[in-house]
Amino acid sequence: MIYLRQSTASQEVVLGYFVDSTDGNTEETALTIANTDIKIWRAGATTLASKNSGGATHISNGLYSAVFDDIDTATLGSMTIFVHVAGALTARVDALVLEASIYDSFVLGDAGASTLVFSAPVSASRTLIANLALGHIGIGRVLTDLETDTTENGETCRLFFDNELENTLRDFKWPFATKIATLGLVEETPTTEWAYSYRYPSDCLEVRRVLSGSRNDSRQSRVPYIITRDSTGLLIYTDAADAEIEYTMTETDATRYPPDFIKALSLRLAAYIAPRLTAGDPFKLGERAMRLYAYELSKAQSNAANEEQPDEPPESEFTRGRA
Repeated sequence: MIYLRQSTASQEVVLGYFVDSTDGNTEETALTIANTDIKIWRAGATTLASKNSGGATHISNGLYSAVFDDIDTATLGSMTIFVHVAGALTARVDALVLEASIYDSFVLGDAGASTLVFSAPVSASRTLIANLALGHIGIGRVLTDLETDTTENGETCRLFFDNELENTLRDFKWPFATKIATLGLVEETPTTEWAYSYRYPSDCLEVRRVLSGSRNDSRQSRVPYIITRDSTGLLIYTDAADAEIEYTMTETDATRYPPDFIKALSLRLAAYIAPRLTAGDPFKLGERAMRLYAYELSKAQSNAANEEQPDEPPESEFTRGRA
């Protein structure tokens, strides 16, 4: 998905790849694409509209460039661009048109920059994420303050926000929300099955593992544990002395959220608010948002993996048995 600034001229969008409609493989580098070949669906529309003016020109390898103007981007919310031209398979681009102030804050690291940089600015907030979620389902009216807004849009976003924040954090071991801590001992031999009980950290959302001393755990090195509770709160039972755990913490400060988390959370929130705010979601915008959420989650996992240099994975039992 790309982001566009509402009612703003000279916004370049890359279209494609365009490949041959017969073999589905050969790059089409000499297409003539007019503005009438470029169709736009805007939030709330029941028909497609042609791009206002100007077609698309070839860049390289079947990718084409088109410039969208203030008329093309006049409507806040979701926008889908379809390009169908003889000789090539149809290309599609999903976009989200943002209010100018939100775009300048969220997409431009510096509002005066000429190059678009998707960055997490210091002004990232719950309100921004809620507005993005509304945009994903075609609702252009933005919230000024999520915490005080009394409209149905605001109340619905507040109703689902905290729950979907926790679910998004749980769905992946986000590096920015990963923490390692030594547990506080509650009791030795709390049961006949476990050697120690420890207090569950107050900021813990999900335990990922009890540290074993091996950075790359195998089936043999993993430390068993269970979660239970007493009259005070949650407990962790394990046989590890002086136990340390790796866990996902509850992070509520939106200014700490990286861009991929903001995108993912806004999509997940959109999926859950869609039925209530779109009269039952007849156009399946919530389902679309959830599919995009899964895609963004996979991208975030790849991004996180690229920032790590883990140890080589341990040999399997089968390999060790053959040695």
